[in-house]
Amino acid sequence: MDLKTFLSLAAIALCPFHKVFAQDILIKSNGKTEEVKLIEIAPSKITYKKWDNPNGPTYSILRRQVKSITYANGEEENFTTEKKKIRKDKAPVDYEYGRNSIVFYPASVTNTSAIGIGFAYERMFGKRYLFSANLPVTYSFDNPYSTQRKATMLWINPGARFYPTGNAGIVRFGLGPSLFFGAGHQQYNTEYYDYATGTYRYYEVNDAVFTMGLMANFSLNLQPSKKWIAGLDFGIGVPFFVDDGLPKSSNGSYSDYIYDQDNPIFNFQVKIGYRF
Repeated sequence: MDLKTFLSLAAIALCPFHKVFAQDILIKSNGKTEEVKLIEIAPSKITYKKWDNPNGPTYSILRRQVKSITYANGEEENFTTEKKKIRKDKAPVDYEYGRNSIVFYPASVTNTSAIGIGFAYERMFGKRYLFSANLPVTYSFDNPYSTQRKATMLWINPGARFYPTGNAGIVRFGLGPSLFFGAGHQQYNTEYYDYATGTYRYYEVNDAVFTMGLMANFSLNLQPSKKWIAGLDFGIGVPFFVDDGLPKSSNGSYSDYIYDQDNPIFNFQVKIGYRF
């Protein structure tokens, strides 16, 4: 047997021993290094035995706590790059929560009445559902038990909302501005002095009302499932235009009534709805 053949056979024979005696180098995220014999690299953890105690206990470490591994064959794997890639590619929200929702207001309270109903449509935007466009429409009935002027009003409040933690989850809070438009009729009794009879006469007036302005809105969404919504909506605003059909006083201001520009407009609704 010549020398060349002998050396080739020796190299082949030593390969298994090289694999047996070669160790893996594990570098942790805190900078510590260990010589180990890897057993398994799972999606969430890595199991190994210590190199100087191959018959000893099996250890495990979370994959995210490992910076890199240099394998026995010299190949290196960097887990820091892998973690950054996972964070970048990970979906920022649970997309089983739909971008659209329709809610019904079985109870609505406004300046004009404590009796009202309505509905709203909302559309979410952005990768994390941080923003939405919202269109509530409510109808308030006159209060038959009120001794004040009564009004029946249709309210439309187009606006936007911001959800600081996104709108995919069991409990979410939102806030944002909107315009408001209110149109309807108010009924009230008034009197005038009849000079012919020397007495006061009473009669009922039904005047058209229109008001518009800006409103700040707050929303609490309770979402026990990814399809159903419950919660509360609240808004308060200031009108910048009022036409309540009432005559102005001598100083040019509107008569003292709920549509006076000095008085805020508010609404409060209980809601239930569906996301899709």
